Amino acid sequence: MLTELPFPFTHIHNNQGRLSKMRCYDSAAHLAAPCFQFDTCPDGFALIEDDIEFDPAVHLQLEMPEQIKSLTELGYSDEELTKLQMPSDVAVTSLYRVLSDEGLAAMRHVMKQLEAHAVVSPRIPCVLRGSPKVAPEKPVDRWHFDTTPLVMVLFLTDPDEYEGGHFEYFDGTIYEAQRLIKETGSLPEDRIRRLGRQKAGYGVFQQGPAVMHRASAVTSGPERITFVQSYVSTDPLAFGGCNHLAESYNGKCEDASLQISHAQPSACLTPRHPWYRDFRLNLTGVDPLNVFMPDWVRFRSWVASLELSKLLHPSLLYTLSGALAERDSDVVGPGKRVLTLLDKMQAAIACPFIDAREDIVATIDKSLPDLQALAAQLDETSEHFKSVRRAADMLASAREDVLTLDKSTMAYF
Repeated sequence: MLTELPFPFTHIHNNQGRLSKMRCYDSAAHLAAPCFQFDTCPDGFALIEDDIEFDPAVHLQLEMPEQIKSLTELGYSDEELTKLQMPSDVAVTSLYRVLSDEGLAAMRHVMKQLEAHAVVSPRIPCVLRGSPKVAPEKPVDRWHFDTTPLVMVLFLTDPDEYEGGHFEYFDGTIYEAQRLIKETGSLPEDRIRRLGRQKAGYGVFQQGPAVMHRASAVTSGPERITFVQSYVSTDPLAFGGCNHLAESYNGKCEDASLQISHAQPSACLTPRHPWYRDFRLNLTGVDPLNVFMPDWVRFRSWVASLELSKLLHPSLLYTLSGALAERDSDVVGPGKRVLTLLDKMQAAIACPFIDAREDIVATIDKSLPDLQALAAQLDETSEHFKSVRRAADMLASAREDVLTLDKSTMAYF
């Protein structure tokens, strides 16, 4: 599940197209919050028995990383950063503590119960949806960059229990890494960076779409377990990963010579990456459709609600009232209209886990026509129109995805 930004980057934001960040030092006050709550299980799933209720006061021991490498230090130009639209200049951190001893024990307890559900994928030898576990002599993960904007990798195995399995990243841009891999088949050793001793309960945070990274092979030991979590900025204009699943994940590479095979280092590209059109990969399925489609609708609807919520700012509400009054003297108060739309969008944000496409689309249609009608009443050059139009487009693209997605092809998210 995608969540808002975690400590120490809760307040990373994009201010009028300029990259900026605010570090937060009060860990208790800046815990990540879920985008939306999961109160029901999809068909075929069940809650684990003997679960442990999460208590941040007991299970967390958050500390600041000693080092933060920036995207600028990786070599990105201002033009490239603008094109990527990342929410911050942060690239990757050094290791920092996340879990307390009690939290680590609780996490390993849960992982043990879920172990039987792990599967094999072309990319990762043994994976439990976001938590890879590997056998010796197998590469943990190949060179890639992520489809989700912000990722924390949490290490759960004592480093004395295995050798190898290093988190590594390329000290350069993804564009340079792609070029080197294409030309030489590998990346130069002197440009590969490691984090050091990966203590259990410690993590690394990165803006994965802009950092080429991998986990090297485990050379000895029974296992190496990591818990991989995805996060998203609360700024709807910041990079949010994939924007259109039907185009991204049903697509096939138009130039066969550019197709990356499973035997080669791979990268999952999204529409915002300049190389996207050359590398539209048809990825291996992971989630069943009754999870995949509603989950996507929930997320996109949540982002759309953030965009629409901007109109509740007093200054925008005042000018919105005037803009609507010019076109319709009987218009309902703008604040009430926006709140009513946000209320209707809750149907999609709480979309049930089903595979009936018409019923999923019906949750979107509770608000989409009204959003489109509101946009039609506004001046296309106004900020009001842009926010409403962006929110409507997010819902419309999610609707199209549900109706046109051929199969579950999301490899990781």
